[in-house]
Amino acid sequence: MIVSFDPIGDPYGMAIAVDLLVQSQRPGKNSKSYTQYDSVRKLRSGYSNFFAATPVFNTGFSGKDDTYKIKSSKGARFDYLYGKTESQFFSWFMLGMKKQMGRMVNQDMGMSMDLLLAILRHYDLELEDPDLDPDRVRTIIVCGAAFVILFAGALRGNEVLYVERSELVKWRQKGRTDNADTAHVVVPLMGRFKAETGTRNFMMALAYESASGLEIGRWVHLLSALLKMEGLSKSVGPAICDADGLLITAQELNAELHDMLLEIQANSPELIASTIDVKFKYSINRSFRRGATTRARENGVREDTISINNQTS
Repeated sequence: MIVSFDPIGDPYGMAIAVDLLVQSQRPGKNSKSYTQYDSVRKLRSGYSNFFAATPVFNTGFSGKDDTYKIKSSKGARFDYLYGKTESQFFSWFMLGMKKQMGRMVNQDMGMSMDLLLAILRHYDLELEDPDLDPDRVRTIIVCGAAFVILFAGALRGNEVLYVERSELVKWRQKGRTDNADTAHVVVPLMGRFKAETGTRNFMMALAYESASGLEIGRWVHLLSALLKMEGLSKSVGPAICDADGLLITAQELNAELHDMLLEIQANSPELIASTIDVKFKYSINRSFRRGATTRARENGVREDTISINNQTS
């Protein structure tokens, strides 16, 4: 017979630890054999956040409204943390789990200029078909413009969804000139950007056409003409949208990107090797930004200039 002076229960988080171990054995995003640590630890955050929202946490140790908090000279408030996920056992468990599991990092491959131009050429060939379905025409214009803006602005994937349609159409003629050295197109962005506070508005000026033949202005004007024709430019909203003016998701852009890349991979293996898993290695999240940054370095653009652009966008 085992005698214990502690009450029966689980005050140290053993059940939560077992739950995390079970979750780690399930297929993950980057591996079919397990879920990596960075994903599994979100369960721990979920448990902790749930407990922090309960009356037990918010009424203090004694169950009365006498919680103690630390307040800095600038007014920031800090709580004393306690609960199962804050025990010494659970802290050591999480550290051991991290060391044992390690990390698998899947970086997007950079989008090359040749590959992007191949996508746009394919789109142009489709648009030459007079019997092409109108929905497909719209998809080509919206996605083509999105891919071009992503690359030309070295944007993160979600940032192209910040292009604002009413200002895009309003500024569509600005920067048009016969002087190829100064011709440009204005792309307005509105949203919450990394390292920025609150909703911000940016006016991004891009060359009308790059030295490599990327027709930035043409694709942006195709998009603005479409929005104006549909009457969507009369209201504030996303330019990368469907016919009802609703935002197109990153998943939809990725699906179109992958369809194009798979077709190019089948017909032009010199651009994408057959051994590359397109859906795993290419994404709007980082492929365009990484490819644009590499292209800028190859063309001798200074690192501080690249850094300024990438911090702003």
